[in-house]
Amino acid sequence: MSLKEDFAAQGMTAGNHFAVAMGARSTAQASMEVHVYPDGEFYCERGLMRGRNTRIDMSTRIGDQGSWLSRVTLGLIRRKFAGEDALVAQFNNKSGAVAAVEVTPESYSGLAAINLEEIEGHTLHCRRGSWVLSGPDNSASFEFFRNAFSPSSWTGLKPFAMEKITGQDIVVIGSQNSGLRVIDLPAGESYIADRQDLLGYTRKPSVGVTSWNPSILFSKERFLNPTFDGPCKLVLRTQPS
Repeated sequence: MSLKEDFAAQGMTAGNHFAVAMGARSTAQASMEVHVYPDGEFYCERGLMRGRNTRIDMSTRIGDQGSWLSRVTLGLIRRKFAGEDALVAQFNNKSGAVAAVEVTPESYSGLAAINLEEIEGHTLHCRRGSWVLSGPDNSASFEFFRNAFSPSSWTGLKPFAMEKITGQDIVVIGSQNSGLRVIDLPAGESYIADRQDLLGYTRKPSVGVTSWNPSILFSKERFLNPTFDGPCKLVLRTQPS
């Protein structure tokens, strides 16, 4: 059994370079333990580490992908508009054994890990500022200008400022004021999500009307919400925003 299969059998989100085990340090603070494979690596927002095995090397860099010039230019611009730090922490395991890093975002109460290798289209769209951690096989882009011409943005079904993360590895996103729930929507099923509590999705939505029944006006629910068709994954806040 490979390391990936072994960690997956233990209920972790297992990728090509590391596996993520979710935990909770307290009722208001989320945490996770990242098990890095030999010669594996990952990137995360700086300042999140709470402890690491001595076999893990840590460095700080601008951006997470590409040449030095592209990381300095595109990385700074993307992270500036995406509401994230321009600098990221890079963790490498150069040893021949698995080594762990404990990551605890101080201001996050909810975390969700998704393996893009298992997703149709290998893409996650998430709200600006929600990115926490990613593997080296992923790349990110900023969707502001495309969304500015999107009817879904005009109606408020999704925010203008979104990050698009594409690749074959794990990505972790988080919420600072709520826990998170990941919905695995199978093929043939559809789901209407509250647009204010939608943090991420792996398949773009269509414009959805909650109900044509006039009684919706008295239900305290939003009239327009995005509708998703499976197969896809949705990340929702568990507390109203």
